[in-house]
Amino acid sequence: MTAIGAAIHTTMTELELRWDWSSNTMIGTAFSKQNIWSRAARRKKRREDNMEIDSEQANEIQGDGDTISYALVARVKVLAHLHRRRVEIRWLQGTDTVLFESFCAMLKRKVLENTGGKGQKESAKS
Repeated sequence: MTAIGAAIHTTMTELELRWDWSSNTMIGTAFSKQNIWSRAARRKKRREDNMEIDSEQANEIQGDGDTISYALVARVKVLAHLHRRRVEIRWLQGTDTVLFESFCAMLKRKVLENTGGKGQKESAKS
């Protein structure tokens, strides 16, 4: 797995969302019921963590096998061309463009931070 692939996988597994990743193909799919990566979402989570969450809410977060409605489904793919890598993020499901753009910005920032590629154009949206 490349450094970019590892950075993506690490970032996505740290978030409370469903993340399906294949290290062979370097393709992953993220399924999120809401924005969980923004600063506001992290503050909300801290407030909820300080209060007790009943087991019903905890089961809802994890999912219980029922059909789940996702606010965002995005496919993340690492593309290799010669000595250069590029990240393609494809919006598969959802209606909130701000949510998708926020997701792309967060992922780009995290990948650049974790690979030491500050200032390089490593990711693209589509």
